[in-house]
Amino acid sequence: MEKRQSIFGILSTVFTLFSCFSMFLVICVVGIFEINYEGYLETHKFADNFLFFALCHSIFVCILGILLGIIGLFEKKKSKLFSIIGLFVGLLTILSIFAIALIGNYSDLIDEKLGS
Repeated sequence: MEKRQSIFGILSTVFTLFSCFSMFLVICVVGIFEINYEGYLETHKFADNFLFFALCHSIFVCILGILLGIIGLFEKKKSKLFSIIGLFVGLLTILSIFAIALIGNYSDLIDEKLGS
């Protein structure tokens, strides 16, 4: 008998992939603004607040996807493939966001140490 896919696992994968791509898009937009329009986000608080809200929303959706993946892992007689994929993508996304935040936070210190 073939196992059916878990709806929680499918939702987990969809939510975490959406979150991953939307976070990547927000980070790219912030980088483009900082490169092309230096100081734009400091002077235009609406854009700054919107990008912060978008990043927080993406993190919330990612955490929701991780929780759905955990629920999908505990379903009996269902395939756990999408739950595992959703958990992997979600955890990788959260870890990469924290790594990017740490790098951004300490970039001035790194520049001082390297003498740039």
